[in-house]
Amino acid sequence: MTAVLAYTSPAMGHLYPMMPLLLELRDRGLDVHVRTLDTLVDQARAAGLSAERIDARLRPIADKHPDWAATNAKAALERSATMFAERAVLDGPDFRRAIEEVDPDLLIVDTNAWGALVVAEAQRRPWLHFSPYLVPLRSTGTPPFGPGLPRWDNPVGRVRDAVVGRLVFGAVERSIIPRINALRTPAGLAPVRSFDDLVLAAPLVAICSATPFDYPHPDWPSHVISIGAMTWEPPTAPPAWLADLPDPLTLVTTSSEYRADEALARVAVAALASEPGSLVVTMPAGVPDDLRDLPRMSGSSSSCRMPPWWPGPRSR
Repeated sequence: MTAVLAYTSPAMGHLYPMMPLLLELRDRGLDVHVRTLDTLVDQARAAGLSAERIDARLRPIADKHPDWAATNAKAALERSATMFAERAVLDGPDFRRAIEEVDPDLLIVDTNAWGALVVAEAQRRPWLHFSPYLVPLRSTGTPPFGPGLPRWDNPVGRVRDAVVGRLVFGAVERSIIPRINALRTPAGLAPVRSFDDLVLAAPLVAICSATPFDYPHPDWPSHVISIGAMTWEPPTAPPAWLADLPDPLTLVTTSSEYRADEALARVAVAALASEPGSLVVTMPAGVPDDLRDLPRMSGSSSSCRMPPWWPGPRSR
């Protein structure tokens, strides 16, 4: 039987979008193995996959580099890149061990597992670079990744993009590429000059989005594809209180990783306080103590719920 080995970075938001692909491969008769965060292993097994945990040392590294606490886009990118580079030293050997154990025919590697990407590139099996979100590949007419600039597809905009891109994403890239190449050289791989080179080294790059939700990228190579939204959550009975909530129901979702989303929850409650209906704010990363006592929304029939996780409408 053809065996598939998938490797995720240590986050719920990186396993769940991959699950529909893995389950489809299983349904087509493939033997699917996944390495993921220890707290998610049982969920993957319950879905019918062979699952084992990734190196336990990977998850705590994120706590050392809280990009959500950065005061500007460049600082946030620097913290994220530093975290991925530190994890790469561990996830590369971890993935190599998994390959030795499973001896797969096909590899699927998460976009944030930089060390595992290097290991995948250095071996001869077919493999897929999987990203649960838009990949920051350069493209003519697309604003540089990070600052959140609007698109200006004109000469002035292209000059702005070139300057800002070099000062923000480019500066972070120049500091982190040597650390990536330090992993590539022992693996017998040529050095990369950019993050684009790291991503595009894969035979196929699959992005969980669709072209209507992204800028046009006519200059991207044909092996970079959008595969649409990939939605999955563990089968769970609806909460008992759901049926009692009055319509209309507004759902506000936050990240499965802590992103200081308390402000979003407070704004949602304040904005809808005088409106009829119900508000559900899901906080998979945990409901902070200072939000647990948010008062009942004002209005004769309105109410507010803040569950850590709600397996209702498939939103992220």
